[in-house]
Amino acid sequence: MLSQFIGANAGAKLADPNMSHAEYVAYQEKLWHERVWQVAGIILIDNREPFLKIVEHLHQHEIIKGGKLRKILATVKRIAS
Repeated sequence: MLSQFIGANAGAKLADPNMSHAEYVAYQEKLWHERVWQVAGIILIDNREPFLKIVEHLHQHEIIKGGKLRKILATVKRIAS
């Protein structure tokens, strides 16, 4: 939901004001897929090991406490574009 809001906000600011509504909707969807989902995928691929540790821990314990989660997520690489 938040990612869609971010995509809609970016689309409103970046879109050509002369676009038709249908063109705007297509532009916004393309922008969201290229900028939001593509970046999310890159983050997950680049940080496969920490996320696999979280999955393994959840599979074994069905819960993960905040400290453990923060420790694992501290190893997640940040990306900047």
